Amino acid sequence: EFLGGLTVVLGLALIVVFKFDNIGVLSTWINNVFTGLFGEIRMLIPIICFYVGGATILSSKKINILAELLKGIIVVTLVAACVFAFDMARYDLWTNPKEFVDVAYNGAIIGENISGILGGIIANIVKTIAIVKIIRIKTLVFFFITITF
Repeated sequence: EFLGGLTVVLGLALIVVFKFDNIGVLSTWINNVFTGLFGEIRMLIPIICFYVGGATILSSKKINILAELLKGIIVVTLVAACVFAFDMARYDLWTNPKEFVDVAYNGAIIGENISGILGGIIANIVKTIAIVKIIRIKTLVFFFITITF
């Protein structure tokens, strides 16, 4: 129950840091790091902290808080990747990495990008894997058509 309470307090502290980023150097730095990584989707992290903390407090069995928070971070990253795929798809990690990092990380900090660099990296990797699979499928279809005719 104590760790659950600490997790809820962590969520509350993150909300304060995210909403009032000008209350000090440390809060500005924390806000910039989380915004650069996750973009505006970072606001889901305190909600996950509240949920995991509340579940730990209310549960009669022992919950691994770190594992549950990690699952939440993975979900936040995947949501950020979906947002990047629809919002910033014109920026490609493989063709111009410098511009990609600038737009994905720094753009998130200044408010031009809402998904952050982690979302951008995951979206680009998934896009590349999908393109490779499509090329393989088209090559197999072409090979099959060539052999049958």
